[in-house]
Amino acid sequence: MNIRTTSKSALFLMELILSIFFFSLASTVCIQLFVKAHLLGNETTIQNHAVLWAQNIAETYLSTEADTDTTAQTLKAVPIDSDTFCLYFDKDWNILPSDSIFAGNSVDGSNKLCFTATVDTTDNHDFHQAHIAITDTRNTVLYRLDISRHIPRRS
Repeated sequence: MNIRTTSKSALFLMELILSIFFFSLASTVCIQLFVKAHLLGNETTIQNHAVLWAQNIAETYLSTEADTDTTAQTLKAVPIDSDTFCLYFDKDWNILPSDSIFAGNSVDGSNKLCFTATVDTTDNHDFHQAHIAITDTRNTVLYRLDISRHIPRRS
């Protein structure tokens, strides 16, 4: 009599291979989900900072009664011309001083330019208007905010 005992071990080996394949496929999908969630979280953080800084700039502009020079001095911004000024931020959204931007980056890279806020102001007959744009280094607009302030008539 010939008794075969190899068929049970071959079946067990095949089942083990299939379960390893299934778990490796499931782990690949899970890793991709974690990576996408991490990237989405980073993008959301950047977007939130852009919105907050645009609101801060708008509130400062309105609180100074739409005075461009006072707003630029209060925010420590870099004036471009009489109606435009910019703020420069590092990766942690700290304002960079103008001398460090034009002089180059530090050795440790702490003041590397990552984001820019540009404020363009215009004065119409009845309104002061400001256009605030927050961009990254690739000039991708992260957030844009347009505000206006009515100039009351004085008799």
